[in-house]
Amino acid sequence: MTDGGSEEHDLVKPVDLATTYAGGVSSAELRTGGYEVNFIFNASENSKLVFKDIGEKPLADGFSLQWSVQDGVDPANEKLTFQTK
Repeated sequence: MTDGGSEEHDLVKPVDLATTYAGGVSSAELRTGGYEVNFIFNASENSKLVFKDIGEKPLADGFSLQWSVQDGVDPANEKLTFQTK
């Protein structure tokens, strides 16, 4: 979330993330529970992650994130990081 807040969504319950987070988020963490691996996406200060509209379906069925940089900001100075833990 861009406001520093945090929310959780179940992997198997349908959710429309494109509508829920229409303004984008600064980070997203996908916790896989029993698989013992988490996926973490972080956008730098002048960029954001936007969930693409794939309809209201469970995250376990797939999701799409698009990284973008704010207007007027040099993309060479921004970054997207992805890590597993």
